[in-house]
Amino acid sequence: MAMIPDSVRPYWDFLAKYHFWLLAPLVPALVLPTLFMTNGKLAAEIASKGKEIDGKISSLKQVDGITPHPNDTWTTDLDKRTARVKRETLAEWQRFWDSQADLQTWPAELGPDFLQRLSSLKPGKELPRQLLERYKSSVRELAKKLPARMGADAAMIDPDEQLAEGGGEGQGGGPPGGMAMMNRMMQPGGGVPGMAARRSTALVEWNPADQQRLYDSFHWDKPPKTKQVLLAQEELRVYGLLCDQIAA
Repeated sequence: MAMIPDSVRPYWDFLAKYHFWLLAPLVPALVLPTLFMTNGKLAAEIASKGKEIDGKISSLKQVDGITPHPNDTWTTDLDKRTARVKRETLAEWQRFWDSQADLQTWPAELGPDFLQRLSSLKPGKELPRQLLERYKSSVRELAKKLPARMGADAAMIDPDEQLAEGGGEGQGGGPPGGMAMMNRMMQPGGGVPGMAARRSTALVEWNPADQQRLYDSFHWDKPPKTKQVLLAQEELRVYGLLCDQIAA
């Protein structure tokens, strides 16, 4: 151990004896700044939490101030009102449906069994396949009646029909069937076979291409679904009403 010189020993002994009192004044200088910093941070956090608590209390007071306040009685009353609105809405829908009952007609050509089955058809249920096939084979004939209802010349051609004129169309000389007929109708001077030699006396002109487009929309490769049948007949019904209005 290093020896302390005799000249320094009195000072060393003094420091060793009174070091606590000599260091004590330094403690506040070191601790107080740290204490102030900690206190400021803690105060800010307390203020933030206080605002958060005040916000929660304010939200609770807003809920408590609702009149009528949601409770079992309030919920029961609301359920009753909701059920009443649903009943009134359904009744209004039924009234509108019943007001159109005279318009919800189906062609007698479909047969009494078809009409009977339709009258008892429930929502979401399907018609038997044989009835769907019957409608598939009948719907285009129903569409063909539309031009006459408005007083226009009919120009709806089956896709598999051959041209009465043209020599070879549909047999390697051109597009087959209804497509060839459409091409002919779209050409200058074209028209429906049998009508070229006479002047039309129709009161209304219905574009042949538009007629054919409507007719082709009912050309189905396979039996339709019940929903498709209902929508198709609704479309024909609307077209029929429009034709009747034009004719009137």
